[in-house]
Formats: sequence, structure tokens, C-alpha cells
Amino acid sequence: MGVPVSEYRFEDFAHVATAAFHAERDAADHLNQPEHVGRLLVVAGLVNDLLHRRGYDQTVIDYGCGNGGLISLLHGRNVTGYDFTPANVAAAQAAGRNVEHRNFVEHPEPSDIAVMTEVLEHMDDPHGFLMRLDAPTLVASVPNGETPERHGDCHLWGWDADGFGAMLTAAGYSPARFVPLGPTQVWLAVR
Repeated sequence: MGVPVSEYRFEDFAHVATAAFHAERDAADHLNQPEHVGRLLVVAGLVNDLLHRRGYDQTVIDYGCGNGGLISLLHGRNVTGYDFTPANVAAAQAAGRNVEHRNFVEHPEPSDIAVMTEVLEHMDDPHGFLMRLDAPTLVASVPNGETPERHGDCHLWGWDADGFGAMLTAAGYSPARFVPLGPTQVWLAVR
């Protein structure tokens, strides 16, 4: 008997996945927040290593990019960010980052590398999104081990490492690297 896989759908907070919820939110400056910067540096390292090995012209899309802080760390020539929150997009564009206001959930754009840091747990249907994602390489992070008793107030989903790995596999990805960062899990996966 194997280790149980844990994935949780929390109470129905689907409103947090809507454009209306994000319309008035403040910009997210995760690069300058101690609780977020570590994961962004790890993700940037993974993506920059891929770009170094594969070529800097690879297309990279950062879904749910906030104010584009991660984008500022990437060395690629073809990096774009999409975000729902107008304040994030305005802050990113003011900083000269290639970020667009876009609801990407139903129709993700094709790319060589898709990046999602702390985004999937906010989606109404992260499984469906990953199935629709047209990217052979995914670098993603989510909170590690959130449960119905202990989770972020805007989170719809929670996974332990086995649960998140199972979701990646069900979407056709093969986990290639797992980096546990205490309260965060970072994954590199390929199709």
C-alpha cells in the first residue's frame, strides 16, 4: 500500500477566481516580500537554466505574474506575463515589464515554458487548466500541504507533494524536479 495522495478542494470560494474579485485588489510585489522572494529565486534559477540550455529565444509565459517581479529575473528574450489584476499590470508596465491584462484560464497561449507561481491554488479548475496548457515544460509552485483546517483565505485548492505530483501526471506532465521549500513546493515538469 502506497502513501495516500492528498488533494483538497476547500469551501466554495470560487469568487476568488473571478475577474470581479481581482478588479480592486492591490498590486502584488512578491519579489520584495520575504515570504515570497525565496520561491521566486528558485523558480528563476530553474527557468534561466532551461533558457541557458535550450536557447534564450524560447517563449516563456508567466501566468498570474503579479507585478512581473519574476519576469525581471529571467534572461529570456521572449518572456511575457499575464495577470488578472489591473493594479499588477499597471505596476509591471510602469516598471517596463512585458505584462498584459488577460483572463488566461480558458485559453492559455502556446509557449515553450509555462510558469505559474502560487496561481493554481486560486483557480476554480486547476486540473482543466493544466490539461489545456499548451507548453511542453512547466515550472510551478504551490503552497505545500495546506489542509481544510489550515489554508490561505483566498485558496480554493491544497496539495501535498504526492497530490500535486499526481495532478501533474494526470495532465500529461512527467515531474522532472521537485524542490521542497518549507511552506512551498516547486516543480519542473515536462510533456
